[in-house]
Amino acid sequence: MSFLKRLTSRSKSHSEPEALVEVVQWKLTNSEQELDLIDEQSKQKPQILFKHSTRCGVSSMVLRRFERQSHEVISGMDFHMVDLISNREVSNAVAARYGIMHQSPQLIIVKNGTAVHNDSHYDITSVELEQYL
Repeated sequence: MSFLKRLTSRSKSHSEPEALVEVVQWKLTNSEQELDLIDEQSKQKPQILFKHSTRCGVSSMVLRRFERQSHEVISGMDFHMVDLISNREVSNAVAARYGIMHQSPQLIIVKNGTAVHNDSHYDITSVELEQYL
């Protein structure tokens, strides 16, 4: 086996534990009406809004890191994503609705219709979601 192939291949024993990790299932948020639904759902359990720029390497890296650390609280929260490139008006509506200056990437935690936390860029990866359950 070539050196490069050994570096990029995975054995079964390495891939099995990863298969057991639950993956974040993002719900795309494409309209202001969906923000109303998020506010309603936030009365039952916390809602995570992630504003993501699909053209930004930092946003993609932060998203991957956030997903890896969030698998333990998946069942206790709903995860929503706003694609900033496709839905700039929804992103602006998020900023106006929750009184938070727009940033990208940005994580907003909504409980009872109110933003209880927000962070941007690499600070997103240090958010301890458990405290919002």
